[in-house]
Amino acid sequence: MAASAQQRRAHSLRRRRRVTESDCWEWTGSVMKATGYGQYRTNTKNLLVHRMAWELYVGPIPAGHHLHHTCENRLCFNPDHLSLLAPGDHLRLHRAVIACPKCGSTRPRRQTFRNGKLNGTRCLDCHGTGQPTAKARNVCKNGLHEMLGGNVIWSPRGRLCRACRNAASLRAYYRRRNGQ
Repeated sequence: MAASAQQRRAHSLRRRRRVTESDCWEWTGSVMKATGYGQYRTNTKNLLVHRMAWELYVGPIPAGHHLHHTCENRLCFNPDHLSLLAPGDHLRLHRAVIACPKCGSTRPRRQTFRNGKLNGTRCLDCHGTGQPTAKARNVCKNGLHEMLGGNVIWSPRGRLCRACRNAASLRAYYRRRNGQ
């Protein structure tokens, strides 16, 4: 990278930085709506700000490695709040979640964003309803049968209960047969 490009990037990081109470350096520039990460735009591509800051202040990121925000703030680019991890370790960190207080699910939670900023997380199973879904309970959507082994049909619409589908097919058959 040319020295002038490196100087422009360092100047942009200093200019678009807001320091929070927790010592996060929050990016105040452009944010990727889909992920909530800060982005720096060049003529040819968009760079993730935390990766750009790591390369400027610490050094190159080894191929195949991820940067983990220890502060859990996706807009933060403080090198002290970033750690270099192998992909498997990074995945384990993000999967080590606390059980949902409503349904007890330990599946990873979905992060929610408002105006490009992290707004919290939601349980993938109960999604704020207070009750675990049939999928979380591992029963069919009618709540009649367990979704295990041979009772599961995989379709483009997802998992289907074989017993409920057979019953629905029989009802449809008898309706057609009786002319209803």
